[in-house]
Amino acid sequence: MTKKLFLLIILCIFLLSTTTLFFIFHYLDPYRNEFVSVVTLGVSVLLCITSFVSMLLYLFKKVHYRGEVFLSHIFSSLRQAFLVALFVIGVVLFKIIGVFSIATVGLFILILIFIEMMFQNF
Repeated sequence: MTKKLFLLIILCIFLLSTTTLFFIFHYLDPYRNEFVSVVTLGVSVLLCITSFVSMLLYLFKKVHYRGEVFLSHIFSSLRQAFLVALFVIGVVLFKIIGVFSIATVGLFILILIFIEMMFQNF
């Protein structure tokens, strides 16, 4: 798989998940089936944030490495973007269930940093 193809797939995922998120917000009735609406909204937000942040991280890495990026850099950008998306969704969930504080957010980000360090060592 080439870099351009992988970046095109990430761009298509971003466009499709953004469109899906728009349609979910406007046309899905959350009172009819709450579980389905929460799951579809969560998955589309996760995919939207992950693909957007992965493209941003890829561009930052391209500038940082002066244009010399490999496929492994794109994979690491995608993994880090997934963890950022999990962090955003986790903070929103903390706020919704009422356990939002600096300590819980700090512990959550520490857990995600340790998970990222574990995956970097593989």
